[in-house]
Amino acid sequence: MRRFGAAAAGLMLAAGAGQAQTGPSFAEFFHPDRIARVAVQAGVSVLRSQFALAYEGLSVDFMGGRITLSGVVARPEMPWPDGSSCEIAIARLTLTGSPWDVLDRSRFRIDVNGLEAPLACLPEDARVGFAMAGLAGIAIPQLTLSGEFDVNSGAAALGLVAGMDGFATVSIDADFAYLAFESGMGGAEEAPGLRAELRSARLTVEDRGAWSVFGALMPEPMTALQSGGPMLGMALGGALTGMTDPGQVMDPVAEDALNALIASVSDAWTAFLRSPEQLVVETGFPQDQPVALDLERYGSEPTAMVADLQPVVATAPRSAMDLLPAALVAAATGSGADTLSVEDRRRAGMALLTGEGAPVDLATALMLLEPIAQSGDAEAALAIARATAGSAPEAAYGWALIAGAAGVPGAVAVLDGIEDRLPLRDVLDLQAAAAGGDPLLPGRVSVGSLRQAALDSLSGGGGTGRSYERALFWATLGQAAGDATSENIVQQIHDLARLADPEDMEAWGETSARISRQALEFWLTNDLPSRLALRD
Repeated sequence: MRRFGAAAAGLMLAAGAGQAQTGPSFAEFFHPDRIARVAVQAGVSVLRSQFALAYEGLSVDFMGGRITLSGVVARPEMPWPDGSSCEIAIARLTLTGSPWDVLDRSRFRIDVNGLEAPLACLPEDARVGFAMAGLAGIAIPQLTLSGEFDVNSGAAALGLVAGMDGFATVSIDADFAYLAFESGMGGAEEAPGLRAELRSARLTVEDRGAWSVFGALMPEPMTALQSGGPMLGMALGGALTGMTDPGQVMDPVAEDALNALIASVSDAWTAFLRSPEQLVVETGFPQDQPVALDLERYGSEPTAMVADLQPVVATAPRSAMDLLPAALVAAATGSGADTLSVEDRRRAGMALLTGEGAPVDLATALMLLEPIAQSGDAEAALAIARATAGSAPEAAYGWALIAGAAGVPGAVAVLDGIEDRLPLRDVLDLQAAAAGGDPLLPGRVSVGSLRQAALDSLSGGGGTGRSYERALFWATLGQAAGDATSENIVQQIHDLARLADPEDMEAWGETSARISRQALEFWLTNDLPSRLALRD
């Protein structure tokens, strides 16, 4: 029976091989794009159990993390009398996720092109504004929702941009130092909470025709230059205090923040009446001092939200005030760069490097910043490392080593990220070039000082440049003195080589042997047995 079964299996495989020449292959069957397409279709089937959903075309790019649907039509049943007439049409819907090779950042982006829907898709109360504006339906040429989450730190950035023909364009941006959902401590019955530490947030509304309609409907005092601003400010202040529970007493911080908000509303509305283009609401607290949001409290005490967020209203975002003057950009990118002060060269270089305050120009930014970084500006060195890590990892690693040696926050993470792109032998060469000289004996010789020297050299972020050779040197001495942490460091460093390629392993073997000889010579020359016995 076994022979018969083997023969039958052989015939089936042979037949399959013959068919593979003209039909789909097993490789095509297991292609990532096909698997992802099947998964999307399964998801569509689930959605169809909730409402009618159809589309004309579907394309999937697994490696690019992209799914595109075209000709989408959805018919949800809305819970109001004419809700059955709701039909949402989308010309093109694109879902983009993180690239498959990016593991420390999670990204998503939803692009909606050509969305059209009748007013029946909205509750009756929400249709009033559209009717007043003379709009028979919803028409959004472009809507984008995006987000980026840093896996390591928990930081997040969220954005939404939506524009309606003949009405307005609205954009929302929020930058979080930390954002996470947390399960309730009271058990499964308690709803999960949101822990959010906000760095900044901004709401921008640009007029696309709405003001010509609503401005004519507002009371004349509200649209007069002399009275409009103060009236709107007073109305907002009264509304916020009126929404606060009667038993709540406004503290001085909240009162100051509310007065500042009222003043900004008054000034911004007056400026908008002169030139009705856009209004911006954004947080006013320092971005380097994130605020922990207390959403539950804000619901009953909106003045507490004002105290925390310190919102201000204007006709332009604060970032517009930080834009580089055109003359400075022209000088920095032209022949006048040498005439600029170090401060102006640094300011222009950082803006051109990051795209904050001026368009990105990497070549010019490096020309301006590299001499400044070489002269000891470690923050500039780290900025260069981050900007060039993907295109020039070796050079970027050298800059990150400088930043790490100066103890700049974030340098260690950049070093770790670049090391994943470089062979170990190149990493060791770059570290040796940055370290220079022989390791110095810690001033106070003890097992603890040897351990700390090894840890500092291994990390490279505590004011000591990263050097695996020096970390191994100090850890070898600490291990000889019986320190378990030093022994662990020795193992960690050897594991780096063990997991590398054969050429790296050979180079590391020579390096390891040399360091062992140096450690033994150091041990004897400095009589560490006697000195450690006296200290510990």
